[in-house]
Amino acid sequence: MKRKNSFKVPAEVLKKNVMREDIRNLNAEFQKMGGVVQYRSTRKGGVFLLSHPDPEYLQNFRVRLLYALDILPKKELTEELKRKLVGEGEIKRKPEAVEKKAEKPPQERAPERVVERRRPEEPERVVKRVERKHYVPPEVMPYYEHVKDSIMKGAVDDGDIIRMAYEKNYDEEWIRVLKRLLWNNKCIAPPEECPHRKKKMRLEDMMKMCFDKGEKCDYMQSYFSDLYPQWRENLDRMFGEFKDKRVEVIGKISEVYPIERGKESHFKMLIYDTLVRPAKKKGSYKKTRKLWIRVPFRDFAVFSRPRPFHIGDIIRFTGKMILHGYFHDYWVINLDSMDVIEERGEEEIAVPAKRGG
Repeated sequence: MKRKNSFKVPAEVLKKNVMREDIRNLNAEFQKMGGVVQYRSTRKGGVFLLSHPDPEYLQNFRVRLLYALDILPKKELTEELKRKLVGEGEIKRKPEAVEKKAEKPPQERAPERVVERRRPEEPERVVKRVERKHYVPPEVMPYYEHVKDSIMKGAVDDGDIIRMAYEKNYDEEWIRVLKRLLWNNKCIAPPEECPHRKKKMRLEDMMKMCFDKGEKCDYMQSYFSDLYPQWRENLDRMFGEFKDKRVEVIGKISEVYPIERGKESHFKMLIYDTLVRPAKKKGSYKKTRKLWIRVPFRDFAVFSRPRPFHIGDIIRFTGKMILHGYFHDYWVINLDSMDVIEERGEEEIAVPAKRGG
C-alpha cells in the first residue's frame, strides 16, 4: 500500500545527478520546508522516500524533481505543464526550446540614440562573512546517519565505524561506499594557511587536523565535519584521565615506523586493542582503542635483549601518556619498560643498520 504524503526516487538516478546545481537547490529547499528523506532497500535496488506533511506542496515538488531528473511519467508531462515549469523558472529551458526573435532588416531599424549615462559612484563594498550550512545530499544521508550513530556510541576511528556497519549486517557494496566516503575528506585551504590543502584524509585524520578549529574550519570538504565535537569528547573520555600521567599498557603491535634522525632516531609504533591503568597501581585495566608509542633505538635495543619483538606480539610497557601537540593523538613516551607477554607475530623488529657503516 502506498504511503500517504510520500513518493519514491531511484537512488541510482539521484547519485548520477547529485552534483547538478538545480538538483542540489531542490534538495536544500525540500529539507528547509520540513521534508524528510529516507533511504530504503528494495529487491529492485535502493530508493529514497521523500515525505512531507503538506500533500499539495509535495505533489508540486514531486513534479519539479522528477521533471528535472527526466523521469516524470509521460502521461503527466503535458505541454501545458512544460510551459508552466519553464515559464515559472523552475526548470531551465532547453536550447532547442528557445525561440529566436526575427531581426528586422537594417533599413527598417530606427536610428540608434546614443545617450551618455553617468554612473553613480559605487559605495565601498563591505564583504560579510556568510556562515556555511552543513549540507548532506540525500544519497549520502544513510551513511552519514550510520557514522553519526557510531560516534554517538563511542567510536573514535574509521575501524570502529566500519566494524559497527558489519555488526548491522550491511552488504559488502554498502560498506564499500561507506569506506570511500570515510576516506575522502579534503581541505582546500591556501597552502600558506594549512599544510593539508587538497589532501585526501581518513575521517580520523580529518578530525585530528580540525583539533583546534573544531567544526568551524571553513576549508574542510567533508560530510562529517559537524560530528567533530562528539568525536573529541569520545577521545577525551577514553584517555583523558591518564593524560600527563605514568601508565601501564597492554596491547598488540600493529604498525612500526623507524624514524632516523641521528641521536633522536626512534621507532614510532601503533599499539591496538590497548588496556590501560595507572602505573605502579594494582587493579583492573581500562579497555581503550589504540595508542602510539615512541621508543628510541638505544632503548629498544635494551628492551629486546631478553626476548625479541615481532609485529603482532602482545606487549606490556610503562611510560608517560601525553596528548601529542602535532599529531593530536594520545602517545606514551619515556618508556621505563617494555616486554613481550604473548608472542604472536613472525616478522621480527630490528634496529636499522647504520648507514655507511
